[in-house]
Amino acid sequence: MLQSLLIKVVKELDKNNIQYIIIGGQAPIMHGVVRATQDIDITLNIDISEIDKLKKIISKLKLLYIKENPDDFAKKFWIMPVYEMKSKVRVDFAFSLSPFERKAISRCVEKEIKNTK
Repeated sequence: MLQSLLIKVVKELDKNNIQYIIIGGQAPIMHGVVRATQDIDITLNIDISEIDKLKKIISKLKLLYIKENPDDFAKKFWIMPVYEMKSKVRVDFAFSLSPFERKAISRCVEKEIKNTK
């Protein structure tokens, strides 16, 4: 379930030309390291000024907001936590804060999951 949601999310980010990097527990799993994790963490190559782009993607994927005031929360903490009702998998979208994050995104290694890059 987690992989299928990850695939849906990255396909939608790609369609919307948003660069990103998978971080957290999913990153080592993609490199063959066995690890138990129940969420997806993604740092986006956009800042908070482009929050509406992300909200359109969240809506299209039918993801639900975890926080009562998601815009306020995102503007304060630079993160948009959502989840998928069906799988109960949480996705944390983080907005880029620093040159370090932007550089990490530009240097990321493309991986394939079930025929999806």
